Amino acid sequence: MTDSIAAKRGIADRASGADITEQAQKRMRHEIVQKVPAGFPFTHDTLAMLGLVTRLHAFQEAASREIAADNPFASASLLRSLAEVVALLSYLIEKPADLRRVSLLAGDRDRFSIGKIVEAANRQAPGFKAVYAQLSNWAHPSHIGGNTSMTVSDDNHFTWQSNPTFKDDDDACTMYLWLLELTEVAGPLWCRLWDAASGEATA
Repeated sequence: MTDSIAAKRGIADRASGADITEQAQKRMRHEIVQKVPAGFPFTHDTLAMLGLVTRLHAFQEAASREIAADNPFASASLLRSLAEVVALLSYLIEKPADLRRVSLLAGDRDRFSIGKIVEAANRQAPGFKAVYAQLSNWAHPSHIGGNTSMTVSDDNHFTWQSNPTFKDDDDACTMYLWLLELTEVAGPLWCRLWDAASGEATA
């Protein structure tokens, strides 16, 4: 993804990125609230589903804060965690019986293989795996982002600071773009999983 894609989605700068992603998060939460019927049964599966909403909300808000705080490493790490929840939703749509593995009945042995759930997400949205790999490069110790806090002026004056910053606005806009796209797919996937888990899925 490039900053030109971000611009096509209306993310022209950090301010517009913050606004657009905030609105997307509100739409996602509204979509989920509309999906859950009043008086729904409290089962291990439904409680697990609500727990996934909490995870989505947590990582979305935290990623928004860190992008605004000019911290690319924390932003990417949180977006990676958000991507893993989205990937899990994709996987569970294929295997709704595995909801028990994130329920109160689950234990350490029930943990998911990240590789498998990322592959499931890539089947739903080709290109997901490539974005996840980019986020992982930021989150893991690597060469990515190694020069974000360094500048060299025209007269070869070198400046370095320990606190992280985005190299430029384009990088921040790309993070907002990833947040937007993950948020936009999260709501429909969650609703599909609710239907699948409830036995209401249609062909």
